[in-house]
Amino acid sequence: MSYQIEISPLARQEIRVLPAYVRAQALQLIDELGRNPRPERAKELQDRQSIYRIWLAGRWRIVYAVGDVLAVADLPALIFVSADEGLLAAAIAEGLEVENPNRR
Repeated sequence: MSYQIEISPLARQEIRVLPAYVRAQALQLIDELGRNPRPERAKELQDRQSIYRIWLAGRWRIVYAVGDVLAVADLPALIFVSADEGLLAAAIAEGLEVENPNRR
């Protein structure tokens, strides 16, 4: 089973400014988490179910959530609906399908 990885815009910015060797480790780890979201070196945070952390280069850490969602057939796609062009642009940048009710 593979998992879908979603990275917030803030996390993307933080990854971009990491030193190159740490950024490479982070990107490789994120890719690996898509196949195994609970590797042996991941530690679940106390009192935070399904929230994990993994240290990188001894100084940085990745904190992430794992959501085990079962796929269900015949569900319609999720569509972000808004008349706000800024919100629609942000949703598109995150890869969401959008609809503007003013353009029907």
